[in-house]
Amino acid sequence: MYQFQFEYDDEASLREKLENLRSTMQARGAGEALFHIYIDQCEPEQAHGAVCALKAAIPDARYIGASTSGNISDGKLVLPRERANITVLCDVFEDPDTRVEVLQFPLSYETQDAAVGALLNAIHERPWVNAVEMLTTVIDVNIPEFCEKASELP
Repeated sequence: MYQFQFEYDDEASLREKLENLRSTMQARGAGEALFHIYIDQCEPEQAHGAVCALKAAIPDARYIGASTSGNISDGKLVLPRERANITVLCDVFEDPDTRVEVLQFPLSYETQDAAVGALLNAIHERPWVNAVEMLTTVIDVNIPEFCEKASELP
């Protein structure tokens, strides 16, 4: 697996970087890729621009995203500015047999038991799963209880 990191300045420049990435992936015969889009402010319009650039350059891209309390780029905290800082990370899996799937579950104190149950069912239906990445906020869920129930994952 290898990782690429891009800072979002505008849709056109991100699209160009992503198209170069797509060419590199094709040349290397890489397998799946998973994109992470992190934004340090609640700016849906800017986040939408990053997603549009991603979909235009790599239409079948799998991506997830989250707001942050600050982004890290090249090992350094990106300082706040007038507009949101958006960082796009791409994990490229070299093995062509690697599969990536993105699932989303409503998660709150009220739904966490159902969400863990749905996650467990999803994994049992996919025996090829070797790893799970979860993004959530600590405000919306009882993390110790959630982790205890999620520890039933194989």
